[in-house]
Amino acid sequence: MFETGKIYACNYVRFKNDPTPLLMVFHADNRHVEGLNVNYLQPHEQRVLADLIMKYSIMFSDQPVTGKLFYGILKRDIYPIVSKCYRKYLFSHIRGFLVSNGLREGSGFGSFPEKVRHIGHGFVRYLENMMRDDVMPLEKAELAPKKEMVDKMMSGVKFTRKWWQDII
Repeated sequence: MFETGKIYACNYVRFKNDPTPLLMVFHADNRHVEGLNVNYLQPHEQRVLADLIMKYSIMFSDQPVTGKLFYGILKRDIYPIVSKCYRKYLFSHIRGFLVSNGLREGSGFGSFPEKVRHIGHGFVRYLENMMRDDVMPLEKAELAPKKEMVDKMMSGVKFTRKWWQDII
């Protein structure tokens, strides 16, 4: 049900602070769903996150991107924001529906045939508006040097533990 890179409006039964997370998923299996709950962010932090999502969706539009890689890049670029909103939920206690594909179709996370339900959350509206080609017509050539830097940086990284275990 939950797919990497997509954004879901959820209900969580075992909540401590937020019973209705708005979650950008990095990893999901039959035990846990992990990602960024943007409800924990201030509006300006949500805009920073949305800007980076768009930047990297364009940068990695021609290659597959895993949740581990995307998490690592966001953590490197905006650690204070990522550490503030990263959450892990029990799969058996969370239900959600798709509100945004999160990344452009073909951005490395695959195609998104599932129907999107539109909600009035500011983060989702901002991200969806940015995805329109007339709003953000970035050229791949502008981002090529940055993509090469990220590729070089990530090529030497050895992950000895599961990627989500190093979260503070």
